Amino acid sequence: MKKISTLGFVLGLLIIGSVSSYGAVFTFAPNPADLYDLEHSRAYTWGINWNSLSYPITSAYLTFTNIQNWANYEDPTDILYMSLLDDAPVGVTSFYDGNSIGDYFSDKGGILIDTWTDLDDNTTSDNLIFNFSAARIADLNNLASDGLFGLGIDPDCHYWNDGVQLTINADIPEPTTILLFGLGTIGMALYRKKH
Repeated sequence: MKKISTLGFVLGLLIIGSVSSYGAVFTFAPNPADLYDLEHSRAYTWGINWNSLSYPITSAYLTFTNIQNWANYEDPTDILYMSLLDDAPVGVTSFYDGNSIGDYFSDKGGILIDTWTDLDDNTTSDNLIFNFSAARIADLNNLASDGLFGLGIDPDCHYWNDGVQLTINADIPEPTTILLFGLGTIGMALYRKKH
């Protein structure tokens, strides 16, 4: 009988150790999709509800489709700033920043994701993808832990575009894994109770 109990205990540990998950992809788009064509005199927040609190975020990227600078000359001060925000109202909000140069969100608690400068003329559009670094993924998990996070976007130039999208990859435990985990836990509890 002791051999069977020991076998049950080992089996329980193996089941618990076999926890696996699968990746889920979540996509978000603002409304309007082009964030009002990212006008120079404005800064924008985009608040997002994150209803998947128990799923750890493993990667994320921000995509701008067919983005281009309205000016037909190179200007290294024409910078697009992208930041993570802790507190942003759900949806898109636009703020007048008076054509100021620099990141509007830097002194408002924004965590810089990346910047971009269009150094060619306005005849060329680009599809941009900004991958979140490991540090920004950690920040995103932290900010999203209360079910809400935001993005701050500040264009120091007018940037036409055909749409912005945020893609988040997260790990979700498989239902059978959860069942096996539960059975393993029950098995261990029964083993401990008998011994």
